[in-house]
Amino acid sequence: MSKIVGIDIGGTKMLMYSNYNGKIVQEKVPTGTEATPQGLVDQIHEFISKLDFVPDDVGVCVPGLCENGTLFYASDRRNLEGISEEMISTSQYKAYIINDLRGAMFSQIPKYPKGSSICTIVIGTGIGMSVVMDGHFLHGANGFVG
Repeated sequence: MSKIVGIDIGGTKMLMYSNYNGKIVQEKVPTGTEATPQGLVDQIHEFISKLDFVPDDVGVCVPGLCENGTLFYASDRRNLEGISEEMISTSQYKAYIINDLRGAMFSQIPKYPKGSSICTIVIGTGIGMSVVMDGHFLHGANGFVG
């Protein structure tokens, strides 16, 4: 069984979650306007250090536009910009950052026939959407859509 930790960074909270060998561990911490990328990274590392295992990978969903493993634009929480896979990864595990709506869409794709067109809309601190057309993610003229 893979040893994976999931992190959901949002505009008001960060949820950290693991489920390994039937043991669920989760922790929620506030984000908001005072949170910093380094502060979030420190909390992620602290959470992982308390687990009974070292993860193989850490998946991180973030509220904004990502490129090359970095959150570079978060319209509702500009203070979160700059958090990156490189900051979170250690010599023991690799972190992977993805836009939160794209992550939500990945959870929906298996529920539909192959090649379907799907739109996922999420309303939280901000509002956004992810679109799959004929089984392929739409990326927009500049690589982003939603």
